[in-house]
Amino acid sequence: MVGNRGACTSPTDAVPPTPAIARLLGLIVELTGQTPAQAVEAALDAYFRAEIIRLGNEGYAALRADPEAWAQYLAELKAWDVTLMDGVDPNEHWLPDGTCEIRELAGDDHARSAPR
Repeated sequence: MVGNRGACTSPTDAVPPTPAIARLLGLIVELTGQTPAQAVEAALDAYFRAEIIRLGNEGYAALRADPEAWAQYLAELKAWDVTLMDGVDPNEHWLPDGTCEIRELAGDDHARSAPR
């Protein structure tokens, strides 16, 4: 980015402090015990994540508002649904150690496991 007087600036250049920034940062540091840098990083991360969700929701709402686009989307979902029946046993449950258990519902609706 180019700032005033043609100087190059970037989002990582110093942000001019305002009384509100100083007050809020001080409160966050006091509440969390984080360093100011950690608090700023956490706040920016939370803001970024919230914006990603907001933008996704806006896009989904726009899709839903367009009947033709929504119908195409639903048709695509239906087309992909067949991939769920790809021959993989739906009772397979792979464990973090790489082993597989077959879990089937017993008559009493409790899962039983059999190592594979």
